Amino acid sequence: MRSCKVLCSILMWATICPVMAEATEAKPFISGVVVASDGQPIDGVTVYGSNGHCCPFVPERAETDNVGSFRLEEPVKVIHFWKTGFRPLAVPVQASGELRAVLERDENTDWNISVCPTAKPRGREVGENGLRFTIPRGAKTKRQRSDEGLALAISLSPHSAPLLLSWTGNTGSPHGDDPRILESKQFAERWIKNNHSETLGLDAKGETREGLRWRHAAFFFEATASYSAVLKETSESYDNIINSACLAPTE
Repeated sequence: MRSCKVLCSILMWATICPVMAEATEAKPFISGVVVASDGQPIDGVTVYGSNGHCCPFVPERAETDNVGSFRLEEPVKVIHFWKTGFRPLAVPVQASGELRAVLERDENTDWNISVCPTAKPRGREVGENGLRFTIPRGAKTKRQRSDEGLALAISLSPHSAPLLLSWTGNTGSPHGDDPRILESKQFAERWIKNNHSETLGLDAKGETREGLRWRHAAFFFEATASYSAVLKETSESYDNIINSACLAPTE
């Protein structure tokens, strides 16, 4: 009789265990759906989450399915959504759970960079790796090391942080702007493309809660142009230099 009770208990436990295991299955840190402006789900969207586990740090990456759904397992503060044909989107995460992301078509939002003109520029031209910028005559420049490698620091005022142009850094990480994004009251991203609609990089800019501006243009062929925590007037002058970017003619 006792062996029967033991056997019955084992059978009952074997029946209950799978149900309990299913009920206690670990939930993703965040999941959700990605849709277009018209509400239609978008499949094949690349979703970047945290840097993952060390070492080395490998960003967690997911892709939306045919109903636009995704899930990320690792905690993260900012999620990035990338897909050709849509404007890139970064979303600060307020809490874990469900998220609905809306992607806009990238028409008229891309930064299209042309081939450098043959006429002599009005100012000093600097550049490497086929990417050139024109800086005003009289601007102070200094070679220095930045987080992204060797950089040319450009100063238009002794009281402001410099504009950094770099051609030797590791670029293209979707996480590079996360600290700036988390400090911002507004920000936006757009693709950098050439005249053939080929994607060259990602351009992000924003304004902190204190009213200071930043911009970080990351070119996927190891080049960046960036400034942080500057006033509106200074940002506009720096933007003129960044926007002067052009591509050296190919032989």
